[in-house]
Amino acid sequence: MALVLDFLAAPDLIRVAQTSKRMQEMVYDDSRWVSKLHAMGAWNEAEARQRAESVFHRKVEGRLSKHAAGLKNGAGHAGVNGVEGQTARRRTAESGNLIDPGFEEQVTSKPVSSHLPSTLPGVPGTPGLSGIAVETPTQNLLPPALAAKLHVLNSVRSIRGQARQEYGKVYAALSPYYFDLAQTSSSFSDSLIFKDFTDPRDQATMAQQLINYSQTYSPVFSRTDDRTTRLVALYDTLRSQATEGIKEAYHSKDVRIDMLVRIQTLICLNDEAAAMDAFVNNNTLIKGIYNLGQPLDCLDHAFEGQVNLNPSRDYFERLAVALREQYRIMDGVFPPTVEVVSKFLPKLGQDLVSNYTYTLFTEATQHISTDVWRKLVSGVFRHCRDALVAAGKPVCISVDGHLDLVTYVLDLIFGPHMEKYLDEEFDSFNNAIKEESSKWNTQIAAREASAETFFMSNISRREVKRDFMTSFKKMLTAPVHAFPTTRAGGSGTSSANPVSDGRLGPTTEVEAKAALANSRLAGINALFSVEVALTMIHHARASIERLRPFAHGLLADNSENARQLAERIFVNLIATLGDHHIIPGFNKANRQLQSYSARQATQHNMHEGVKPLVSFIELVNVGDLILQMVDVFYQTELVRNKLTLADDFQNPVTRTKKNFESMVDNCVAGGLEEAIKVLIDEIEYTLGHMQAATDYNPAGTVSLPKHGNAATTQRNNAANGEIGPTDAAIRVKDLLESYTSMIVGTTERGTVEAFHREVGQRFFNAVCSHIKTLRISPEGAVRLISDTALYYSSIAGLKDRQLEPLFRALREVSQVYLVDGRDAKAIAAIILDSQRFEGVFSVQDLSMFAERRTDWFAVRPSVEKQLYGKGCCVM
Repeated sequence: MALVLDFLAAPDLIRVAQTSKRMQEMVYDDSRWVSKLHAMGAWNEAEARQRAESVFHRKVEGRLSKHAAGLKNGAGHAGVNGVEGQTARRRTAESGNLIDPGFEEQVTSKPVSSHLPSTLPGVPGTPGLSGIAVETPTQNLLPPALAAKLHVLNSVRSIRGQARQEYGKVYAALSPYYFDLAQTSSSFSDSLIFKDFTDPRDQATMAQQLINYSQTYSPVFSRTDDRTTRLVALYDTLRSQATEGIKEAYHSKDVRIDMLVRIQTLICLNDEAAAMDAFVNNNTLIKGIYNLGQPLDCLDHAFEGQVNLNPSRDYFERLAVALREQYRIMDGVFPPTVEVVSKFLPKLGQDLVSNYTYTLFTEATQHISTDVWRKLVSGVFRHCRDALVAAGKPVCISVDGHLDLVTYVLDLIFGPHMEKYLDEEFDSFNNAIKEESSKWNTQIAAREASAETFFMSNISRREVKRDFMTSFKKMLTAPVHAFPTTRAGGSGTSSANPVSDGRLGPTTEVEAKAALANSRLAGINALFSVEVALTMIHHARASIERLRPFAHGLLADNSENARQLAERIFVNLIATLGDHHIIPGFNKANRQLQSYSARQATQHNMHEGVKPLVSFIELVNVGDLILQMVDVFYQTELVRNKLTLADDFQNPVTRTKKNFESMVDNCVAGGLEEAIKVLIDEIEYTLGHMQAATDYNPAGTVSLPKHGNAATTQRNNAANGEIGPTDAAIRVKDLLESYTSMIVGTTERGTVEAFHREVGQRFFNAVCSHIKTLRISPEGAVRLISDTALYYSSIAGLKDRQLEPLFRALREVSQVYLVDGRDAKAIAAIILDSQRFEGVFSVQDLSMFAERRTDWFAVRPSVEKQLYGKGCCVM
């Protein structure tokens, strides 16, 4: 029987309820009417649950307060357990409800909590149009009775136990219009809806309510199919009229009133998609009615082989203005809940902007070079992105949502061109740096035979390097277009200064300082160049700056491709710098060091220095400078711009950079070993050829050394009682200090300290060996003391604690020669004094030094007797 009741209309159900009490209970079952309201979308279970819980809590609170009041008056027991309590329980049991009906009616008549939705899901109504910015058309005021019918579904309350009464209100309001549909002719103008409601929005609202209301009728009802067909026809009629009205509003330019009415009509029909489609498909901006500019203007108003981006900028600026106007219209005619811009902007990009860019890029390939075409694509992308962002956004979309939408539209416009652009960008960069390297190699080969090298002036390399890196960082933070570029065909440069040989002089601060560094480092111009490295980095930066907007402004695939290409450019930059510039330079410098021999050198003067050694140390300085340039470029262009991850050890960029640094360090380490050998060889040569035999033995009569003038001078000075370091010691000290100070600031501190320590230890050994080749008299020991003190002061300047004890001990060795030969006991005491020499020399070592005394053969027996406790005998 319950199944049969489900197929009956409301009037029939009321008649059945009148037949018997049992039938009444079945008909009045609240779940039956809840299902009907739910079918219409007018029942909100959350609202019903909250109402029931609110009633229950208030009931409980009322009883508890009444119980507390009874206890206070001494009548609580009677009030709760007495006659009144039994009566209340009996009344509740008879009603089959836990809540007193009278109290329930009182509570349910109050409004629900404010957090509940004001309109029910699925129920049409006039959505929130209060945020519309344009003027709202005047709507006919309806009588209160008709106004109540128009929004009857919105007025339904979800109250358990009263669903039948709520359904009755809906039936009374909508059933006349529903049954009238099947009785009217094919024209809807005679229907009751069109007679009572003249505004299209009211007609649409009532039609949508009837569609929802029809869901409560079973198909077995009489003429249900006819009414459904008529409802669909009414819906289609109202929808088509509204769509045509939007199109006519565009033609009549009445977007403030007529379009608002038509769009609200479609929204009342719950057809937001049709409203958005009609607005977008008939939009005058998308159809290209406005003359924003012609794509070929960028080619017509440019120099031969060049492009002029000013027309592109003007085009997108006008587009931004037009977009602002369209967003204002959207905000005026669409409610904030309808995100029409999500359809409008992609359609605009595909139909309008894509045609502009496709025509421009296609024609440009036939008139300009590949390099200029890349700059054109990047410039147009930047103009388009700036225009879409500068146009603002409508209220229907969030800021993040709008940025995501702009990214999607940019990908639609420029995505088809990205594959060609990325290939051209990579090929162009590779060709540029290879051409730069090849050009430099050609210039070096042409001038290598006549190259004139000279010693770098005595300046602070650390300060020069710091000054250069400051300018280099300024270059990286400046925009790419701030650097002058040469036009194709030699049409001139912007603010370029010609130099005497026809080449263009430096035009920026960093270029000027690079040229200055190269002029100071003319001695290593045949090895590698700061200017060449700077030019290669500038090429890489220009390419990455063009790629950066694509890496952050397109969707995942194209964005990732652009980001990976930026990484590949950096990897190729390092590979070219390393394999074709730095490594060959270090290899050539190492070969020069290995082939150098102080004894075969034709000149030895402090002005030119040891040419291979000077060249290598300056090479280390420049190599470290290039390392710093690469690191700053990596941090500034890749890491800071989020084109790579610095903490990802598996990243090929990170691995390549570390390999590059290790490669330079290995080249430096290998060359420093050869440099130390060359320096010590030069020191040994200087001591051997400049140190006269009479320097430490002024009373001796020996043949003059090679440098006769110097030896004669030394002997005359000694004969005159002159004291102080010898010329050879002064020259050695100058050599030592020149090259140990020259390397400071050229590479990392640990490498410099290791170089100093190794040089100091080998220099110590060379001096010891040199002393053992000379004859030293007590008179000459004074000069030896001066020389060893000079060596000590020079080594002390290195601030190496491991070297200072060596040269303090060497300074004390002079005491072995200073003591008069008649005092053998004093000589032996000096030799046996281990604290004096800090454990550097053994007794045997000091005995060997003592053997170089001029009177050794005379004092030997006495000294050995003091040392070993016996004299010497001849077997």
